[in-house]
Amino acid sequence: MKKIVATVLSVLMLGSLSAGVLAGCASKDSGALSFWAYEPSSSEDIAGLRRLVSDFTEETGIVVNLNLVPKDEYNTSFNTSLLGSKKPDVAYLDQPLIADYASDGTLAELSSFYSENGYTSDDFFDGAYTTVTYGEGVYGVPLTMTTTVVFYNKDYVSEDALPASWAEWLALGEELPAQTALFDGIGNGGYMSWYFQAFLSNAGGSLMNEGNTEITFNSEQGVTAAQMLREMYNLSPAEYRNSTNAFGNGHTLFKLGSSSDIETIYDAFPNLDFGVTAFPPQETGDTSYSNIGGENLVILESSKKKDDAEKLIAYLLRGENVKQIAQFTGNFAALKEYAVVEEGDVCAEMKQVVLDQLDTAQARPSVAGWLYVNDNYIATALENILAEDASDISAADILAQLDTAASQAKSYLKI
Repeated sequence: MKKIVATVLSVLMLGSLSAGVLAGCASKDSGALSFWAYEPSSSEDIAGLRRLVSDFTEETGIVVNLNLVPKDEYNTSFNTSLLGSKKPDVAYLDQPLIADYASDGTLAELSSFYSENGYTSDDFFDGAYTTVTYGEGVYGVPLTMTTTVVFYNKDYVSEDALPASWAEWLALGEELPAQTALFDGIGNGGYMSWYFQAFLSNAGGSLMNEGNTEITFNSEQGVTAAQMLREMYNLSPAEYRNSTNAFGNGHTLFKLGSSSDIETIYDAFPNLDFGVTAFPPQETGDTSYSNIGGENLVILESSKKKDDAEKLIAYLLRGENVKQIAQFTGNFAALKEYAVVEEGDVCAEMKQVVLDQLDTAQARPSVAGWLYVNDNYIATALENILAEDASDISAADILAQLDTAASQAKSYLKI
């Protein structure tokens, strides 16, 4: 892994020198500000991010050592950096990890950044701001965010027939067209738990209580949410649900996804007539809730360049800059003022649904160790509940699975 990361960083360093920005951890300029970010997926977007940082250097005179790391390798590389002398000053950080690094003193507390730059919590989507809080402090700045919405195949589901409740959603699966499933499932591992939160919130439940002192997903609402998923799986034959690109190839009526999936599906399946709708509430007329994903910016407590780091963050949050960064990931700016659907976008109507859903996007608990609980204990419970041989699982058995996960979580989190 170290050799792979070193190779990636060396390539990035050579490629970005021509743009006037130092890149990679091996820079000889010890006075440079080290900025770690996810590597955009296209060469055009990589160049765009480098230009943004280069323009910052030209404007301020602050040299930036830009280190772009593929997202799948980022957390491992970030953790490795903390053990050495090449720590970043400013870094992207996945939302549910803020509490982990805030609790051990890795992250700088940033309340002063907000006041000095004229920001308040009200400037950000509620769910986004919640992700940077830990205890009484604020340990990051929300950058971009997304949320889960529901994709639907217009050949099977008309706009007039879109479900306004869970009962209506299930009813659409009672008489499925040939070779189709109701939806393509919620994946596995951490994704299962992430999607489960949307069902849980719409059932009136939560993962933890408001003070993050008690586990609450093993509740009546948790059972209701899991039962809904189990019923959806029962209406989704595995041979179609698990087929390659099931939604794109017309084998499912619905698909769960986020903003970045819209253009991906639009480009990959030009003949697919699909739309996007908000997550159906449990009962008609109730508020539609969803979950939240995205990236935050943090400053490490070890940084000797905190003032320069704050200037970089303020620069990245500027309107056109943060909108451009959001486009790199397919997300929206976490600052409400700049969370917009661009005029002329062919997918504008569908993206607007995501933007509207962000108003009720729910953050995961700001608790150190939560991501481990999410990816392991909750995921295992859901895998057991949704297993093919558990199609007739009882409410009592579902609760037993959730109780086991809750017990494991309490032990792990020491609450």
